Amino acid sequence: MAAAVAAVPAAAVLDLSRPNHLGEPLEQLDRYHIVLASSSPRRQQLLGTICPKFEVIVSGIDENLPPEWEPRALCQELAYRKAFAVAKSLPFSSGATPNLVIGADTVVAIGRQRYEKPSSTDEAIEMLSELSGKTHHVYTGVCVIAAQTFPDSSDPDSFQAYQDVAETKVTFRKLSPSEIERYVQTELPLDKAGSYGIQEGAAGFVSEIEGDINTVIGLPVALLGQLLWLATSR
Repeated sequence: MAAAVAAVPAAAVLDLSRPNHLGEPLEQLDRYHIVLASSSPRRQQLLGTICPKFEVIVSGIDENLPPEWEPRALCQELAYRKAFAVAKSLPFSSGATPNLVIGADTVVAIGRQRYEKPSSTDEAIEMLSELSGKTHHVYTGVCVIAAQTFPDSSDPDSFQAYQDVAETKVTFRKLSPSEIERYVQTELPLDKAGSYGIQEGAAGFVSEIEGDINTVIGLPVALLGQLLWLATSR
């Protein structure tokens, strides 16, 4: 699926070497108009840990991409599309406070099999039954679009995008049908990729986790900090 990733303009993407900039203050963020392109309360809460002041604008993009998309490429593409859709909607104003638009997308997968938000309680039960006793991967793509102005809001070359994908491995213990059903009846998993929220009732399902738990919740703050540092230090 390498060709599919080309939907993200190559000139607008920085190849990250993952420098450790998290120890450096992000005080310069108060000079920016920061926008989170997500309605997720979990992402809003995590962003608030490093950026207390931001605006929420939902992108409203169509997130249904063909099933042949590889999970890592898919979440990277959707994070970019969310951020770009919101960025190009911002009004042009010469000399305005520079904009930083943050997009994120999370994908749960075993191999190339994706487990997206369930469309029903039955589908949620089916997903959790398939994840039971297995190790799956959670990918969260993050994209930060930096632009002082948008002279041509339809031209991707009018801004700079910084993006990458964080990955965490999660292993579920063997779940009984009754506990899966009880969890799904709470309706907590119905708006979440993979039909579970590790921070909302599903922590007890996990026997092992390898990586940043914030990736599973929906916004890897460590990665986001690196991207924000890069976006504001040029």
